[in-house]
Amino acid sequence: MLRNTLPTLCGLISVSSAALYETVIETRYGSVQGYPAFNSSNTGNLTHWKDITVWKGIPFAASTGGANRWKAPQPASQWNQTLDARNWGPVCPSATTGDNSYIIDEDCLNLNVWSPANSTYTKLPVGIVFVNNNYCTGPFGWLTYSKVSEEFEQIYANIKAFGGDPNHITYILYSTLTRDLIVGAIIKSGVRDPHNPLCTSLAEAYTTLDSALEDGDTYLANLEVASIAEARNLSMEALIDGATGTTRDSTIMFEAVLNYYAMPDTYLNILMKGLAHDVRVITGNNTDENGATYGLDTSLADYLEDLNETYSRKWVDRSLGLYPPNDSTTASEVYNSMFTDRSKVGTWLWTQMWYTVESSPVWNYFWDHAPPIKYKMNDYWASFIKTGNPNTQAQGTAQWPAVNASKLVQHVGNGWGQIPIAWNKKIEYSKIVRADSSSSFLNPGKAKMTTTTKATINGDKGDVGS
Repeated sequence: MLRNTLPTLCGLISVSSAALYETVIETRYGSVQGYPAFNSSNTGNLTHWKDITVWKGIPFAASTGGANRWKAPQPASQWNQTLDARNWGPVCPSATTGDNSYIIDEDCLNLNVWSPANSTYTKLPVGIVFVNNNYCTGPFGWLTYSKVSEEFEQIYANIKAFGGDPNHITYILYSTLTRDLIVGAIIKSGVRDPHNPLCTSLAEAYTTLDSALEDGDTYLANLEVASIAEARNLSMEALIDGATGTTRDSTIMFEAVLNYYAMPDTYLNILMKGLAHDVRVITGNNTDENGATYGLDTSLADYLEDLNETYSRKWVDRSLGLYPPNDSTTASEVYNSMFTDRSKVGTWLWTQMWYTVESSPVWNYFWDHAPPIKYKMNDYWASFIKTGNPNTQAQGTAQWPAVNASKLVQHVGNGWGQIPIAWNKKIEYSKIVRADSSSSFLNPGKAKMTTTTKATINGDKGDVGS
């Protein structure tokens, strides 16, 4: 859609040093006018804020409503007058909840572009030319799986018009729909060891195709229709209500589906079989996430109860040996420490699995939330996007080695440089947990509570987290 279709005679794009908001950009579907992203009262703490142009709400596909529901994205209609890209486009249904000022509409497949380029010939890597996009979620999105492909193809075809380089795109790592179209991936908040039970509930989580089909049947029954064709005639509000139950258990939780198309295999098998894109990766973890919680206030009794409810006796004893709370004062600290170590060690273990089948390097980080880091991290990110390596000659940035067999991670925040991912005994504990890989790791009652948790430990094909 946004492909650069500028014939020389148009005269709309100049190779001068002016910011791109001073010109009109031509796209396949019509011309687009951008605007300064910042002003003197809002500089974003950037030294070059005057050079950055933003285009908001550019359609990359037609409305997803009515006859277009649950279909591959249809082409956007051409516009005859210059599109004023001053304001954000509508937000997709199910993407937000509660009272807010967003315009919610099914005509929501639009994207936003920020570019510091002063010419469409600059060929900045995408990510420095930053693109974000809307996509459908909930019942509007998880019943079809081609939107990522359509939106991404439009970025690839048209980023040149905004001064970007289609051959330097940093994007989705696992989907077959982006194969051969990206050169790198930045995965914030870390990737997990596939044996980690948190895979069933966080970013790696997905459901089986059979389970998704069952949810679809239940959903149509809730809507009191017998076919997708009938559902296309319902209102947007009716579709939202059809997924909402009176309790969490009765609410249909639409999520990613293992369909062996957009998602080529289970999380574990993608790593073991080398099905991910063999591109360079930055990934890491932050303090107080993935089980660890800022300001956690748990008692010693609650800590022990959680361990005993979750793990079998053998693993409770081993956990207490490595993460012993002396009293309620230290219980929260020890609890958070356990989950933080699990994140750091788990990401390192994921990287070791990656290296068994992929050749591209991986860089891991751990951020302790201490400010200010944005300038240094911006230098790392920009260098990675430009060159495929986060190391830069910028003053004050520490050398960042790629992950290897050494059990180290790059510390960022209140200190810069390589630190151990955890104590050796805790690392070995994590390895033993992975090697055990059975429901004996869990409390029998806890293991029976959900088959998806057992699947995560066993790595059974087709189940969540495997």
